[in-house]
Amino acid sequence: FAGGSQLLLLMALYMAKDGLAQEIAEFKRCWNFVGLGYKTNFGNCTLEHSNILHWSGAAKPWLPDGLYRHMWQPH
Repeated sequence: FAGGSQLLLLMALYMAKDGLAQEIAEFKRCWNFVGLGYKTNFGNCTLEHSNILHWSGAAKPWLPDGLYRHMWQPH
């Protein structure tokens, strides 16, 4: 499998309370917000309305020059 781990992560998160997989659902693009380690201009999706914030890229929020540190620091 050469698709990376993101798809598998999303599928793993979409499990029923009893641990059995449900039908695979299509999530809105804003559900998993990617690119926070390098993107600075966003379209219709906003950080506040996303379920998962994914800091792909070099500017991780725990670094002094990281992007969107205000979203990371409370956690």
